[in-house]
Amino acid sequence: MHVAASLLEREDELAALDAALVRARHGEGGFVVVEGAAGIGKTSLLRALRARAEEGGLRLLTARGSELEQTLPYGVARQLFERAVARATPEERDDALSGAAAHAAPLLSAEPGAASAADADAAFAVMHGLYWLAANLAEREPLVLAIDDLHWADASSLRWLAYLARRIEGLPLLALATVRPLQSESDAALAELLADPATLTVRPSPLTHEAVAVILGERVANGVAADLSAAAHAATAGNPLLLRELAGALAGAGPAAEAEDVRRLAPEVLSRRVRLELAR
Repeated sequence: MHVAASLLEREDELAALDAALVRARHGEGGFVVVEGAAGIGKTSLLRALRARAEEGGLRLLTARGSELEQTLPYGVARQLFERAVARATPEERDDALSGAAAHAAPLLSAEPGAASAADADAAFAVMHGLYWLAANLAEREPLVLAIDDLHWADASSLRWLAYLARRIEGLPLLALATVRPLQSESDAALAELLADPATLTVRPSPLTHEAVAVILGERVANGVAADLSAAAHAATAGNPLLLRELAGALAGAGPAAEAEDVRRLAPEVLSRRVRLELAR
C-alpha cells in the first residue's frame, strides 16, 4: 500500500493514534499529545487522525493555537465549540448546553458583550461548563477534539484542557493535540497537561537514511545516489519539513543533483526556515 511521504516511518505513531480512536469509540476516552520539534511531522499525524475519525463516523471538532491569539481568553475552546453550537438546531443546542454545560453558554454566545462572561470570578464555572458541553456532545455521538499547535494556546484553554484530561476517562471522547517541547518552565498550564498520567505522549522520530532516499527519489529523481541522500540526511537531521524544502530546491537543480548541490543549497534553505521561526 502506498504511504504518503509525510507519513513515512510513522507506523508506530499511527498505530497508537488508531488504538486511542478505537478506545474512544468504545467509551474509553483519552488525551493524546503528539510532541516534537517544528517540522517533525506532528500536523501530518493530526491530519491522518482527523481523516480516520471522520471515516469512522466520529464527530470532529478542530482548533489551532496562534501566537496572535494567546491573550484571547478561551480562544482555543471557542474555536472547538462555537461553530458546533451556532449550527445546531434549537433542540440540539438545548441538549448540548443542558445541566452544568449551561455555564459555558455565555462564552459561546454570538451576542455582543457575551464574551465577558468568562471573567476571573466565573473561571471555574466556565471550565466546568465546557467540560460538560464536551461530555454532552460525546454522549450524543463519539467525539474527537483535534488541536494543532497547542503550545500557542491561550492560558485559559490550557487550564480547561488540563481539567478535561483528568475527567475524560469513561467518555466516548478523544482529545488530540500537537505541541512543541516546552521552552520555559513558565508554561505551567501546558506543563501540567503534559505531565498528567492520563496524557499519552507520542514523539515522532527523525527520518532514517532510507526514508530520506525515498522522499528524494519521489521529488528529485529515481535512483538517488547514496552520497546524495546521506548529505541530505546530514543537512536536515531527518526533519521531514526541512527535507521537503531541500528536495524542492534540489529539484530545481535538475535530475542530476549531487551531494555537492546539497552542500550548496542547504544553508540558504535551512536559514530561511530558521528566520521564519524566529520571526514567529
